[in-house]
Amino acid sequence: MIVGLPHEFFRELLENAERSLNDMFVRTYGTLYMQNSEVFQDLFTELKRYYTGGNVNLEEMLNDFWARLLERMFQLINPQYHFTEDYLECVSKYTDQLKPFGDVPRKLKVQVTRAFIAARTFVQGLTVGREVANRVSKDSRALIAFIHHATGWWISLEMSNYILDETTSDISGT
Repeated sequence: MIVGLPHEFFRELLENAERSLNDMFVRTYGTLYMQNSEVFQDLFTELKRYYTGGNVNLEEMLNDFWARLLERMFQLINPQYHFTEDYLECVSKYTDQLKPFGDVPRKLKVQVTRAFIAARTFVQGLTVGREVANRVSKDSRALIAFIHHATGWWISLEMSNYILDETTSDISGT
């Protein structure tokens, strides 16, 4: 589980994006959108699950989103017909050839994948960095205690601060 300020920042960005998209679609499409909004809610649920470390294949998930959206739109555009699940599944299989949304799915897939991989990796890196810094600090204090125990010498405050500063700067690269 990702925790901390950067995690909350990205999580809030995702929540704001979902809310803004929902508000815009409600204003634009009204009841029509609200009756089919679960397609978008599911998309954001999966994006959140991926971001928080879930085992989600972004490309596959986005392909499923576009296929579901096409099936819904196909039914809405052709309300005079009743389509079987097999027929709708067949339509969605040909999404790449039909390109009903133009190049938008491909472009969005690239952008979303890049953004989410970068955000998740960045926050995970910060989390690991914090854990390493905490461990180094703890290990440095243990080293100071060991020196005292092994030699019987007390290390001066200046010396213990020096040891802590050196081990911390070695980790941070400064």
